[in-house]
Amino acid sequence: MHGVWEPLRAWFASEGLQIFDPQKNSTLMTVTPQINEIRAHDGTYSTHYGPPRIAHEHRRAVHCIARTTDGRDVLIRLITRAGQGHEELHVLQHIAIGHRAFLGDNHCLPMLRTLVLEDMTFGVFPFMYAGFTSPWYHNVGEVFDAVLQVLQGFKFLHRHLIAHRDVGADNILINFTEGQMAPMGESGQRPFPFRGLFPVRYYIIDFELSTRFPEDSTPDQRVVTGLPLLRHGYDHPDDYGRDVAPEMLLDAPYCPFKSDIFQLGKDSVIVFVRSPKEADCNTCAQYLILFYNT
Repeated sequence: MHGVWEPLRAWFASEGLQIFDPQKNSTLMTVTPQINEIRAHDGTYSTHYGPPRIAHEHRRAVHCIARTTDGRDVLIRLITRAGQGHEELHVLQHIAIGHRAFLGDNHCLPMLRTLVLEDMTFGVFPFMYAGFTSPWYHNVGEVFDAVLQVLQGFKFLHRHLIAHRDVGADNILINFTEGQMAPMGESGQRPFPFRGLFPVRYYIIDFELSTRFPEDSTPDQRVVTGLPLLRHGYDHPDDYGRDVAPEMLLDAPYCPFKSDIFQLGKDSVIVFVRSPKEADCNTCAQYLILFYNT
């Protein structure tokens, strides 16, 4: 990561973004801000158990964590390069900026700004925690809130004719700063009411495989063929890394909105039932469709 982003450090600084520094002697790719100060409040929350974490784990090569001149931590994402990624950019420009980004049922992570350098387009997003499953839920009410928010978010996407096509718990964030989630020394006990400490909101991210259909298209035109990774030249299910809807393996066109719901159902079984071989996936899918249509 350091070698990819380091040559751009001065350019990002000229745009008001200070790239985090890799932490020395760290076994993980951990990065810290150049100035060791607590971040400014930016709509995310911490807990009473400790201050927001200063160091963050870097996760993907197309991501870089930075701090703005007014102290907010953000994630810079490389969206387009060498002619690729423009479909993702168009999706984000439709739902992650402007008035749609303020709508209450829109759970797409807002894009704060875009930066262009030669053939590259970078999106700047609020930095949030990948906490859909961690820490674990304190009670059933928290589970229902999470599921309903995520379903609301996908219903919004589908209403705007956007199929995500890469549904998974790792593509759902929570408005938490990272940091201490429970009292020291008690992390192994029953989950603490972490989500009861602040107004939790879940966000959907990662639209690099998404498809947006024209508003004047008809339902029979809103179809795709094959695996989502075909656009990048990959045609094997193992390369996809997600639950594969049966229709994805056929040559016939299929509705990507339905495959989104299939992946939501399978992922919900794995996350909440924790035993997909024993779970009734059809029943789970029926409940999701019921929630989705209400």
